[in-house]
Amino acid sequence: MAKKTGKRLDPREGTVKQCIDDAMAEFECLKGNMEDWKDNLDSNNMGHLPKYDEVCECIDELDSAMNAIEGVWNDSLPSEVYELPVLYNVDTRKRRKSRSDCFGESLSIFERALCAMRRWFEEKEKLPENEKAVIKDRIASVETVIAEFDTAMDYFSDVSFPGMY
Repeated sequence: MAKKTGKRLDPREGTVKQCIDDAMAEFECLKGNMEDWKDNLDSNNMGHLPKYDEVCECIDELDSAMNAIEGVWNDSLPSEVYELPVLYNVDTRKRRKSRSDCFGESLSIFERALCAMRRWFEEKEKLPENEKAVIKDRIASVETVIAEFDTAMDYFSDVSFPGMY
């Protein structure tokens, strides 16, 4: 019997807030992993190796993206946006995931939450002007967050996890 390969994805549902918070926690964990690796290289006098530069670059890229998100994330959105539903998939294979796999899955969840915010924004932009005027501050705050999250996505696209060797 042939062994099955590929991902086993289970559909999940959460809110924008849950998805962004979970993705940020995973990004923070990955950054901590990379900082531990950097510290290990430092303590073994390996700071001169190309691998050290790759690890430092990965940390800087993660840090830049996370800073862009943290600058606008906490309490800057209307509560209705935090509670928007988000559908996403989680890889449920039993094997341990690589840093890159964890990052990709978290980034996908982050992107799904961003899409939910964009849909909300687009719906509100279609409202008649008199209705938009009533919620213009909420629309503006969501637009700001979307722009900063887009900046973070640019930073995330530069993240590259170095291999062990």
